[in-house]
Amino acid sequence: MQSQIVCHGCRNVLLYPRGAPSVCCVVCHAVTSTAPPPGDDTSVPTAQSQNVTVVVENPMTVDAKGKLVSNVVVGVTTGGKK
Repeated sequence: MQSQIVCHGCRNVLLYPRGAPSVCCVVCHAVTSTAPPPGDDTSVPTAQSQNVTVVVENPMTVDAKGKLVSNVVVGVTTGGKK
């Protein structure tokens, strides 16, 4: 099961495995605690009202000319119930 939270650094929506104490943003590298603040659950967006940006950063590779190549994939989904 996955949960989501808004990064406190860049405000992107982050997906993380449920039960993780914190999550590191691959965009800005900020570490966001997953524990909700007491009495405030506004930091967890609902899927039906938010777009979700997912960034996957794989290890860099070396091309045929010996240059480092980034392997980053970005996906955006629109919220909504199915």
